[in-house]
Amino acid sequence: MICLGIEVDTTNFCLRVPRERLDDLLLELTHWKTRDFYSLKELQSLLGKLSFATACVKSGRIFMSRLLNNLGIFPSSRRTAVVSDDMKLDIAWWLTFLVSFIKPDSWSFEDLHFSTDSCLHGGGATCLDQCFFVTLPKNIVQEAEHITALELFVLVLAVRVWAPTLARWRFLISCDNEAAVTVINSGITRDRFMQRCLRQLWFTASLHDFEICASFIPGDHNTLADALSRWQLNQVSA
Repeated sequence: MICLGIEVDTTNFCLRVPRERLDDLLLELTHWKTRDFYSLKELQSLLGKLSFATACVKSGRIFMSRLLNNLGIFPSSRRTAVVSDDMKLDIAWWLTFLVSFIKPDSWSFEDLHFSTDSCLHGGGATCLDQCFFVTLPKNIVQEAEHITALELFVLVLAVRVWAPTLARWRFLISCDNEAAVTVINSGITRDRFMQRCLRQLWFTASLHDFEICASFIPGDHNTLADALSRWQLNQVSA
């Protein structure tokens, strides 16, 4: 099968999910792409099928979050609700990457010495023999509200910077914030800012055909990324 110019072997996927169920999900997603309204029952049906597919498409859980948000706020006084632009974007992701993002079980993670860190003023990251730092805009710091969200934001920036280099890799990212590691690996958070970060992270991964896994590293072992995140503060104090 050819999807977005990438040859994909779907044998492993079909062993766990019958082909007819995959075809049924693709057909339903296609219908959702063109509709303007939906009922609560229709949304529940779609989420049930997507939930089943996430057993093979790990990042799919991230692109269910806005659909789940709408499930929780469905107006009890109405029979239908409007399909929002956010919902359509998530449905478009599923249609584009459902098959192309399936990987064989034997595809192991690699250690690329990729680490990130953030403080309230900036962020830093290292990967292979490269590094970068960024000063965080005040509006981002205010919107994120807490350090875990900023850690995830900096990690997303780092992945976007090195995405062309990381194409077709399956690699580890080290982070000294345990909460951020949990969010990345589970793909689950109720924080709207972090939901947007996760979607951007896995959209980038989908475009460049790579997969990540986050691992916790103690802060005193994350010295280079930590120093980079505080680069501007060190320059001012000097």
